Amino acid sequence: MRAFITRFAPLVVAFLIGWRFRTAWDHATLVKERICTDVYAEPLQPAVYALEEMDPFIAPGLPVHMTAAGHVYHGTRQIEVWLQTLRPGQSTPIHNHDCEEINIVLKGEGMAHHRSKDGSVVGRALHANSTALAQSGTIYQMSNTGQVAMSLLVVMGCAPASITVHEDWEAPVSQATRVFPMFWDRTCPSKLPRTLQARIAPGRSRVEL
Repeated sequence: MRAFITRFAPLVVAFLIGWRFRTAWDHATLVKERICTDVYAEPLQPAVYALEEMDPFIAPGLPVHMTAAGHVYHGTRQIEVWLQTLRPGQSTPIHNHDCEEINIVLKGEGMAHHRSKDGSVVGRALHANSTALAQSGTIYQMSNTGQVAMSLLVVMGCAPASITVHEDWEAPVSQATRVFPMFWDRTCPSKLPRTLQARIAPGRSRVEL
């Protein structure tokens, strides 16, 4: 038995190292193909840019969205930061994410609803400086119940992010729809800040995911 282990152990180790390297290589290639700009193009150099030089993403039924820092737009690897605005009476879809999400209310007031363990829907009031932390898998919805726009700073604990949308609160989880890539990540932004233009991937006017 000892002779068998001595003979074949190096082969097993070599295989595992090669598989690990191939997996890392494939992931790096995939990530590189999916980004519009790469903040890591200049190692250890902070990317400083003005958000007003970017166009927001606007689509029916969704909050006005701007990716302040994200995987597809900027090449982030661990987190994404969004700015979102809900007009009076507007709500996000009932949804969950596969990672932690932090919502900080910058302006306005509203409600954060989530599905509890017993299936009931629980609501919490929101106002400026309220912070709502949703654990991975939490089914919830943000709503603007005020008279002015509600602005949110959103921090996602994953990059790239995905979303699972639920038709209503009573719908079985098995009927939910996973959306990936995110709605705004299907094309590169039409306009990028001047300080990021030097980091644009060649020919990257659109991403096909």
